[in-house]
Amino acid sequence: MIDQILELLPSQCTFAQAQDFLRAHGLPHSAPNWRSLIEERFRPAVATEGGVSEAELLAFLREMEEHGGQHVLLYEMTNATLLRRLFRSKFVETRFAGLNGIPALGAVVFPEAHEKPRIFDIRRDRRGAHATLVLKLALMRERHVFIGNEERGGGRYARVFEKQPYRAVNVVRFCESGLCEVRIRAHERNFGYEHEANAMLSLIGGLAPREALSELSLTGLKDMIFDSHLREDFDGEVMLKTSKHSVPDGPVMALSIGSAESHLLEHQNAIDGLRAFRTGHSDVRADRVGFWVVQRIEPADDEEQEERRFLKVELADSLNEFILSQNIDRAAYESIFAVIAENARKAVDKARTGRHTS
Repeated sequence: MIDQILELLPSQCTFAQAQDFLRAHGLPHSAPNWRSLIEERFRPAVATEGGVSEAELLAFLREMEEHGGQHVLLYEMTNATLLRRLFRSKFVETRFAGLNGIPALGAVVFPEAHEKPRIFDIRRDRRGAHATLVLKLALMRERHVFIGNEERGGGRYARVFEKQPYRAVNVVRFCESGLCEVRIRAHERNFGYEHEANAMLSLIGGLAPREALSELSLTGLKDMIFDSHLREDFDGEVMLKTSKHSVPDGPVMALSIGSAESHLLEHQNAIDGLRAFRTGHSDVRADRVGFWVVQRIEPADDEEQEERRFLKVELADSLNEFILSQNIDRAAYESIFAVIAENARKAVDKARTGRHTS
């Protein structure tokens, strides 16, 4: 299994993340390229007593391939009976039993990736106080990798790329709170994520029929970010960096801020202008919203300062999708997920209550 894990690392995490893993274990981590890092750092670390165990290496791979560099689509399961059977019975254990190519619950396998996604990991986990059910699907994709410049004569050069296959991992996670998320590894064909999500949910339809899941709208979340009154109920800290609003067949208003230390919500003139644009048109759309979620990390030493990490998130014009362009760890992902999912749910619940009482 060690060879399989090491072979997958370069396609599932960044070079810096792999170095950080070794550094965290107090092991040599410097290397000029992936080949040297694998052969001269990882392999000796695994072979050395007191180095890195197979279980630790597997846990690292799992964390890296499951978080970041993804389009995430959010859903809710409101059927309490269907939800309970995912977490309070042997239903999952027996649902896939004996089906060709699908592993048992909790089993660890490394299947070959195919053109169409296949389930290769089913396990129980937790998100905070809530139990979760995680399913992972692998498929083979291709990407264009830059390999150098080629002289074409006459002082002209061309950038040369080659197609390279890689194993992409997508994730479906059900939470006993009713939330469901589909994480799809970003790819060069930057479209069709909703179609892919529906295909994945259909593939596991025996667990939760697609019609039992409703899209969790992020429209109210966008309103909370832009409206100071709604933002009073917002849980978490965000820094608005870009926004693009448009009216169909009409004007477009785009705002951005270049300073890494500042954000749009600190500039009242910009917010006033955006508010006027949003209230001045009945059919305005928030096409793109880019912001940072602030993750606060408690210091290990009381004398150290609290660490703050800035996690990049983008909301597109689709109803229930957010985009993570960075490769991140699980803690960072959960910070982002909590801010987006919980505030979106709060906004939806508030809208339902408002419609009911009006």
